[in-house]
Amino acid sequence: MDQCCGQAPYGLAQRSVLCCNSTLYKDREDGDECSEIGIPYNPAKGTMCCSQLHGSPGQHCCGTELYQPHSEICCDGRRHRREEHRHCCGIGVYNVNDPQMKCCGGTLYNLTSLGKSGPDALCCGSIVQKELNQVCCSSEDTELLYSNKRGYQCCGHMYYNISLWSCCAGKLSPVQQPGEHLDEMTTECTFLSVNNLNKIHLCNKIKIGTIQSVSPHSIVFNNVLEIHGTQATVEALPSPYMLQTPNHCIFPKLTPGKTYIFDEAQVFSDFNRDSLQSIYFIMSKCFHS
Repeated sequence: MDQCCGQAPYGLAQRSVLCCNSTLYKDREDGDECSEIGIPYNPAKGTMCCSQLHGSPGQHCCGTELYQPHSEICCDGRRHRREEHRHCCGIGVYNVNDPQMKCCGGTLYNLTSLGKSGPDALCCGSIVQKELNQVCCSSEDTELLYSNKRGYQCCGHMYYNISLWSCCAGKLSPVQQPGEHLDEMTTECTFLSVNNLNKIHLCNKIKIGTIQSVSPHSIVFNNVLEIHGTQATVEALPSPYMLQTPNHCIFPKLTPGKTYIFDEAQVFSDFNRDSLQSIYFIMSKCFHS
């Protein structure tokens, strides 16, 4: 007995036992394995999808069901028929080239029913901005919707009174003497969402890379790819790639080690939060074969 499975001892060469997630199962058959959620099963006899065992071995899972990757698309455990330009939005699916469909943070909207058109519809997190007098303020992890107020601006996801506070790189500081040097403190600092870029901006040259270091005057990126959606090309740029930031206060707080989409003037928040998915989204949105 030279191994532990939770509080139970067992032998490495012991037959008919299997340790799954610190639980020791006895009287198991040779060939049994642990599923992703720690349930023992025999892959030669069936396919385990979450807690559901299917009698057909060697299959692919979508949630608790089997699915066919060549003819179906799996969206958060829900199966849909695969079609060109179809992408997941939460558990739903939509055509990314349909101007009347908008995916905001995993929530799918039909803009026709909202009385809006594609170019006018902007996302704020999982919400579509329905009114022109609304303002979306975004930090790296939070997006909040506010009613537009005169004399207020975004600082990350916070909406602040510019006569009382100053903002730099997503951080608020109280103004020592209200009204003094006001022009220096009114630069807005918030993430723009890739999902809200118009097609001309998105499909022109845009970059994606991992931040190595941030200083008051520049941002250093590694592993930078330049994506040209219209031409369906991806080019690797020499590392390190340096983005000059003459006014670093307008850039939100950025985290070294994380990957961001950016151009020469702005670093964007990415609702996909996955580099390969972001590149695939841009290509599908911009390139027409």
